[in-house]
Amino acid sequence: DQMSIEQVSKLLNTQAFIIERIVRAIYPAKRNDESIKTLSKLEVHKITRILNGTMDVRTLIFFTMLDNNDDQCITYNELSQFYEQYLKGLKTFAGSQTDEFIHALSKRFHLDQVGSNYSPMPRSSSLSHALL
Repeated sequence: DQMSIEQVSKLLNTQAFIIERIVRAIYPAKRNDESIKTLSKLEVHKITRILNGTMDVRTLIFFTMLDNNDDQCITYNELSQFYEQYLKGLKTFAGSQTDEFIHALSKRFHLDQVGSNYSPMPRSSSLSHALL
């Protein structure tokens, strides 16, 4: 049985683009797949386990979701792209506050300087190893 991304996002009470990013983060073969439309029930089960997992696992998945180019660093652009899309999907967040919010986050993680990157894990770490 297959479930659409929209069905999974409603089931897990999150935005569809987040489900797509999680899938790309945990399934490297789908990393460059721009047209993820459906997931198997096994894939949905794995996503649910991750979202209910330890803080370390959820943090690693979140970091991987933000890291668009797989360089194990998060740039200001990667952070802002994610949060612009995320905040746009929130009904309770005023769009005029988006820039202020992203700026505050970038300062918190020291991404407000030209050429700055944030990397919370050593280069040798890998997502698949951490999830085993």
